[in-house]
Amino acid sequence: MEEQVKTITDEIISRAKLTAESIKKKADEEFEAKQKASNERYELALNKLSLGKEEFVAETIRRKTVMEGLTSRMGALQVKQEAAGKVYMLALEKLQKVDRETYGKFFSNLLISSIEDGDVIKVASKDKDRLTSSWAAELIKRSGKKASFDETTFEGIGGVKLSGQICEKDFTLETILSEVKEKTEKQVMEILFG
Repeated sequence: MEEQVKTITDEIISRAKLTAESIKKKADEEFEAKQKASNERYELALNKLSLGKEEFVAETIRRKTVMEGLTSRMGALQVKQEAAGKVYMLALEKLQKVDRETYGKFFSNLLISSIEDGDVIKVASKDKDRLTSSWAAELIKRSGKKASFDETTFEGIGGVKLSGQICEKDFTLETILSEVKEKTEKQVMEILFG
């Protein structure tokens, strides 16, 4: 009986070894498969990350290029606007430097159709020596309206204000220049920059 027990024990041990080897082999295969799958996922994730970095870098470069282009265009536009602004400032300076008679005629022609009965003519302090009470008297006479001249002046770069009973009409150089600029800026830009 001892021999049978030994045979059975040997058989059990042999089968146990086979089973253990089979289990170990299966576990090793599963481990290798899982490790391979993990490595593949890792490689895939790494590739995606790399692609993400490349896409991020490309997008960053594209955005920077766009921003530099916009900044450049804004700078060019600012230079163009400054140049156009200088044109209007030169026009203003030229108008301010014309002789007294021409300056007076300019404002007389501008105001003649706007004067109404009861208006008070007031000139900018810078124009008090050019647009005088005698200039205003001639303007009022030409208009045929009952208007008056106010010897007090207002601050500004030049021009006239007509104060009426209902409203004040602004013929200051600032307003005139602003209106001329609004109407002609496009043409000035085309002349300057094509």
